[in-house]
Amino acid sequence: MKIRFSFRLATIMVGGVLLSLTAMGQDFQGGYFLGGYNAAFRMNPAIQNERSIFALGLGNIGVGANSNQVGPDTFLYDVNGELLSAFDRKISADTFLGKLSRDKNKAGVNMNLDVLTLGFWSGRNYWTVDVRARAGLQACVPYDFFSLLKA
Repeated sequence: MKIRFSFRLATIMVGGVLLSLTAMGQDFQGGYFLGGYNAAFRMNPAIQNERSIFALGLGNIGVGANSNQVGPDTFLYDVNGELLSAFDRKISADTFLGKLSRDKNKAGVNMNLDVLTLGFWSGRNYWTVDVRARAGLQACVPYDFFSLLKA
């Protein structure tokens, strides 16, 4: 019975890890046309660097933010040189709620960090190994929640 339970537990753990993995590519947008850019293989796997590379720790750090309509200008207002929050009494509900979507108000942040990057020549072939850490946060807040806060 113990062997069977251990096998089930191991299967669940491996399945959980495999389900949490994502395959994403081509997230870098700059540096592709720079000569000698070591991370160009992420945008085009056919690119072979001229020399071997090794990076451990803080290699490339990427931070991004996305939103459909929610941003600083939705929540901060300049009234006569005074910076006010959208929830201040001087800001009308129509002004604030008019900037929001009635369907979904989304905002997200993502980060990626190179832990280990290794590129080397082996005969005529160029091999790359890239271990990266990714984190992402996505929030979706309904319109009714903001109207309740502003009321």
